Amino acid sequence: MSKYESAPLVESVLEQVLACCSVRFPDVELYVFGSAVRRGDHQPGDVDILLLYKGEDLALAHDLCKSIRELLTYPPIDVLALSQDEERETDFIRTVDAKRFWPPGAEAA
Repeated sequence: MSKYESAPLVESVLEQVLACCSVRFPDVELYVFGSAVRRGDHQPGDVDILLLYKGEDLALAHDLCKSIRELLTYPPIDVLALSQDEERETDFIRTVDAKRFWPPGAEAA
């Protein structure tokens, strides 16, 4: 069974995102959230991606978001960028139950 409930389309989109940016931008974390990770027999309308970056890397985050948005995928990608400080202040990852997919491994603390 797939890691994501709406796979294989979601996994295909995430693979494209990783191919686009994981080598060029190793210091960010990427998460998926929303309908793409909820249980149920449905096709998500989009794949929500959170890009978590270090505060001093705003320009890098902007470039990465632009690269992700330029991918032609189905379902389409909706990308949100937050600095690590912004995420800590909002507790966004826990609030939306986001799942980390880059870098691979255990969920971030």
